[in-house]
Amino acid sequence: MVVSVSMVRKLADERSFERGERYLAAGQVRRVTVDGSTVTATVDGTRTYRVRLDVTPKGLCGRCSCPYGADGVSCKHCVATSLAWLEQGGEMGEPRAEPLSDKRLRLFLSGCDQEWLIEQLMTAAKSDRVLRARLAAAAGQKNAFDDRDIRDRLERAIDIPDFVDYGGAYGYFLHVGEALGEVERLIGAGFADAAIILAEYALELLESSAERVDDSDGGLSEAIARVEEIHLAACEAGSPDPVELAERLVARAVSTDYELFLDVLPAYEEVLGSAGLARYRELVEQGWRTLPPKKPDDYSARRFVITHLMENLAESSGGRWADRGAGTGRDELLRRAPHR
Repeated sequence: MVVSVSMVRKLADERSFERGERYLAAGQVRRVTVDGSTVTATVDGTRTYRVRLDVTPKGLCGRCSCPYGADGVSCKHCVATSLAWLEQGGEMGEPRAEPLSDKRLRLFLSGCDQEWLIEQLMTAAKSDRVLRARLAAAAGQKNAFDDRDIRDRLERAIDIPDFVDYGGAYGYFLHVGEALGEVERLIGAGFADAAIILAEYALELLESSAERVDDSDGGLSEAIARVEEIHLAACEAGSPDPVELAERLVARAVSTDYELFLDVLPAYEEVLGSAGLARYRELVEQGWRTLPPKKPDDYSARRFVITHLMENLAESSGGRWADRGAGTGRDELLRRAPHR
């Protein structure tokens, strides 16, 4: 596939192409790097944006961290990067080698010298704290994982001092997603309990920063939904105390303005078990009893949340475990819920 200026012009609208030309002329395209058939660069605009171009048999594909960067090569930053690359000669690197299959890699490693393998692992562990923690845990070290680095990573990605406008929101939530990926990785690495706590910390940070980010495209809701998915997966893989978990789920649900943990049932039922579910029900019903009598036009957030939790109790678990002595059943809960 031969890429040319005329091809880039056809892929972008006239305005984006002209702006891309101006960005290139102003020297705003930096660090153009070619890796096989992929070109990456950073472009200075309202903020610094990351651009990736892929040359495929079907044509030129582009992605950018700006709000319009998911539309192929149509944004001005992709245009500027394309032109900068073409200005440098438009050369592509060596084709990337096909990845070695797990079977072949395992066969190779089984024949390697033990000392060489140890050196490779030690070298990798120096730059990968999760790997080092896994090795330390396997060696018998208690509390091998230290979550401070990932806490710092979450803070740097989420806890922002200044307002992020619409133009910067895409890049902001991209960084947030990368940090959440590090938390999610802990589940498969054997540190699910640490992932539970870090997921809850990430939710705290997202709540505290929510008013400082333009959320017109729903990035905040997507980030919160992902953290809740990570939290559930970590709870399923880990061994949280069921009663303490129930207390945290209810406390967060009734204290947040962002509808966190509103629909934990039935997903968390197995994790909570009978003890956790009983505590969860106890706290929700306690909150229900303390609500003042409903007045006309009373639409308080607390009333909405507690009513929603009561209805979820009725629909999700009332009919299945109330018969085992865990409290009032479905019909009774549904009868009581609308009256407060």
